[in-house]
Amino acid sequence: MRKHFLRLAASLGVSLLVLGLIFKLGSDDTGEISRTRILDVFRSASMALIVVGCGGCTLAQTVLRAARYRLLLPASGGRKRPAFLPVLLVTATRNMFVDLLPARAGELSYVVALNQACGVPAHAGFSSMALSLFLDFSALLALVLGIAGISVARGLMPPWMAPALAAVTAATVMFGVFIFIGIKACARLAERMFPRLAAMPLIRKLLDFAFGLAGAIRETPAGRVMMPAFLLSLGVRCFKYAGFYLAFLGVTRAGMPELASAPMPGVILALLGAEAAAGLPIPAFMSFGTYELGGTLALCALGFSAEQSRITMLVVHIYSQVIDYLLGGIGLASLFWLRSARPAAPAAAGAPARRRARMAALGGLLALAIGGGVFAFQMRAASKIGRLAPPASGADQAPAATELDGLRRAAAPLKGRLFWSSNRFGNHEILSLSLPGLELQRLTTNSNVDYYARVSPDGKLLAFCRSQLEWVSFRDTVAWDLVLLDLAGGTERVLAQNAHAPAWTSDGRAICYQRNGDEAMLYDLETGEHRSLFKSGKGPVPANVRLDTPGFRPGTGELVATLRGKQRRTTLFSASGETKIGGGCETAWAPQYDFIYYVLDSRKGVKNLFMKYFPDREGSEQWLDIPGPWNHAYFPKLSWDATHLVYGASTGGHEQDSADYEIFLWKVGTAPAEAARVTFHTGNDNWPDLFLEQTAR
Repeated sequence: MRKHFLRLAASLGVSLLVLGLIFKLGSDDTGEISRTRILDVFRSASMALIVVGCGGCTLAQTVLRAARYRLLLPASGGRKRPAFLPVLLVTATRNMFVDLLPARAGELSYVVALNQACGVPAHAGFSSMALSLFLDFSALLALVLGIAGISVARGLMPPWMAPALAAVTAATVMFGVFIFIGIKACARLAERMFPRLAAMPLIRKLLDFAFGLAGAIRETPAGRVMMPAFLLSLGVRCFKYAGFYLAFLGVTRAGMPELASAPMPGVILALLGAEAAAGLPIPAFMSFGTYELGGTLALCALGFSAEQSRITMLVVHIYSQVIDYLLGGIGLASLFWLRSARPAAPAAAGAPARRRARMAALGGLLALAIGGGVFAFQMRAASKIGRLAPPASGADQAPAATELDGLRRAAAPLKGRLFWSSNRFGNHEILSLSLPGLELQRLTTNSNVDYYARVSPDGKLLAFCRSQLEWVSFRDTVAWDLVLLDLAGGTERVLAQNAHAPAWTSDGRAICYQRNGDEAMLYDLETGEHRSLFKSGKGPVPANVRLDTPGFRPGTGELVATLRGKQRRTTLFSASGETKIGGGCETAWAPQYDFIYYVLDSRKGVKNLFMKYFPDREGSEQWLDIPGPWNHAYFPKLSWDATHLVYGASTGGHEQDSADYEIFLWKVGTAPAEAARVTFHTGNDNWPDLFLEQTAR
């Protein structure tokens, strides 16, 4: 029992280590995006498709595989056909070890388990295993031919399908030649070329075993079982890849809808590529890394992004392995239970054995500690880059009389609307407050997150971000769609996917936004054209950075942005290069493009400043320093006439997902203390914008 526990500890440790490294390597170049995306995809997966669909198909293919083994055993040297139940348990155990060990080394577990559970001789186990592998290749070839035929009939034949078909054909032929001819030929060649070596007892036993194995394999076709075995193998393949495909749909339907719509033949071939890569002689534990590589390359060939493909294959791999390990664990435990009826002679353990046991214990516990530590570190890193669940919606607060009077005085001379995002209704929605009437209106009603509202210069349109899942952390700048809302008619249309941080140009003709985290785009409202402005790793933009809160100046082609990732700063890009502004974040152009404003953490505490940067003289100056407890200020947005600034502020909480940010309104040029508090709620209010009618054009 101790030995099995230590092995389990070591395996668990290695598993956690590998998973932790995959979380690290599975993140984007900035180290911040994909961790949350992986967890989002995990959380949004359809358990019905995975458990019922994939699990049911896995059980079906296990039953068919066991039936095939049972059919082949008597014809390939076995003395008798063993009972079905032990063979089924052996097959489930074999499936688990094939997933666990690299380069299909787990196939040998079938021979060992079959010998221990059913008393089948080793040569019969090996011959049935070799024939099964040949039949698997043959069934796979038939399946690929079928997919190729369907693709040709639909006119969807991709250029890489022909090489894939050729590779499967070559592998089938080569393996068939080897098992039916090569084993015996190699044994005879060894006898003739190295007679003295062949006479050695150990070598002689190996050669005799090879001759016996070759004879058992060659006798099997005469048993007239190959065609039924091939049909069973075809069923195994069909159920196997049907299960993989259902797992793929279960993972992608909600988390990666673009991948869910991919043509089934292409997805099946991508899954074949993943399985083939997992079978390569690379010592990857549980095939992590190799499986994802094969599937990612195939999905990229279908036109999907590397990040989407990588995350999808990782999640599919983990879920499918969980099912295999569950069935395999049941099978292995059942085999141990069946063997427990046989008394085993106790073995005396001497000093060397005890020393080895202690070393094994130390190694197992060390692997568990290291693996658990790496995995825990990555999970902590994932939690630090954003909440994994939406925050509490909070509750209304009774404003102080002085605060309410201050808001009324600030709103009295104004006519317009104030917009922001709030979770007071249970999820983040876009709200509007009329000025001076202070009437609250809810503009969106959606199960997903709506935030980052930006009103057009004429006050007719509102651009905002909508999450692709029910909850996405604000630190994830990819899993969003850019939506345009007609404020008069209430109609919405999606402008771009994987889009974030919209910013209108002052003429109202275009919207600048961030795409895939690392690219600044410009959407032309008149033509509907999306144009790339700047991208990470191209031109003056450093590699491996995010372009947060981009803002574009049409006349000069300059782009202001906050860099995150491998480098962190506020900066200004142009065709001539980069001008570094300094630290801080949340950059934006003033309406007349005469200065840039941004947020600066002025001290190592909660106190923030709003700064101005003047491109003409390449200098910064302090703009607004909020006094009092509400000095942790973020989300500044200047009105289109540059007369008022709206912003969010908290009393100390920083986390944009959940901190109690309140919205404030400040008349530019007045004392900072004159800023009026607009919201009175313990929930999360953020990213405000302001439209005043005198700015209409």
